[in-house]
Parts: sequence; C-alpha cells; structure tokens
Amino acid sequence: NDKYEIIVKDNGKGFNIKEAFHKDKHFGLSVLHERVFLLNGEININTAHGTSITIEIPIKENNNIYGEKN
Repeated sequence: NDKYEIIVKDNGKGFNIKEAFHKDKHFGLSVLHERVFLLNGEININTAHGTSITIEIPIKENNNIYGEKN
C-alpha cells in the first residue's frame, strides 16, 4: 500500500487529549482530524511522554480528494 506518512514528535509534558478537543476557540486537533478524514487517512495521537502525532494518507493516482478522476 502506497501512502504518505507524516510524524510529528516533541518531548514536552504531553496533554490531555479529551480536554484539548473540547477547549473553547481551539480548533487545531478538530481541523486536523477533519482533513485527514477527507483524505481517507488515519491519525494516531499519543500524549503519554511528550506528544507524537502520526498521519497516514493513502496515495491515490489520478484522483482528487473528492474521489473524482483528474
């Protein structure tokens, strides 16, 4: 399976993922999930020791994000 894989890590203190999704006027994680979903991808967020975000997006030749042929 051909895919793009994006990994972002830091060694900070981590954060509570449930709280982060429900903060007022903070949309970063929600928008990230929406974009990955639109691209038929997968996202994994680990916040145990620091933060690690892994995104996998399948490569689809000759298709745009709406599934239409180019």
